[in-house]
Amino acid sequence: MTGTRVNWGAVSLCGLLAGGILLYARTRVPNLSGMDLGRAHMERVKISRANLEGCHLYRSNLRWSDMRGLCLRRANLAECLLEDADLGGADLSGANLDGSSLLRTNLQGANLEGANLHAAALERADLRGARLSGANLRRARLRGADLRGTDLREANLAGADLRNVLSDGGTRWPAGGESARAPRTGRGVIAPSSGSPFFRLCPGPSPS
Repeated sequence: MTGTRVNWGAVSLCGLLAGGILLYARTRVPNLSGMDLGRAHMERVKISRANLEGCHLYRSNLRWSDMRGLCLRRANLAECLLEDADLGGADLSGANLDGSSLLRTNLQGANLEGANLHAAALERADLRGARLSGANLRRARLRGADLRGTDLREANLAGADLRNVLSDGGTRWPAGGESARAPRTGRGVIAPSSGSPFFRLCPGPSPS
């Protein structure tokens, strides 16, 4: 079905997309919760009004997909390709995004509370107004990300790269570290401080 325009309406995708290819599709299925769609190829998919809570999308390709406002609570999105995808306003609370690529992804207003973003690539991602309280961002790459109005309270940023991030007075940083000042410099790599989940600013190279 590569390159084919497919219109899915009120059908079950169970077993159909897993490991398969679906391009330029429009998916309007009310409930996909708990479904196994691991390693699916779903570039440029538009998914609207669907419930993907607890869905397994491990290593799936979702680049350029439109998933605005979706329910993806506790979904397994580990090692997914989500580059240039639109997840604005999506509920990703408790989701597993370990090692996923979210380069230039729109996460404006998304709920990522308690999400696992360990080692995730979030360079130039739009996280304006996103809720990341309690999220695991250890070793995440956030260089150039837009964090204006982002809630990062109680987030674990140990080892994260926050060079050139955009922040403002509405950005809420974790307590207990130099978080309120360091990212505003636009330079530096965040490193763990004395084994704590908080962080301190370490010198980093100037942007090229």
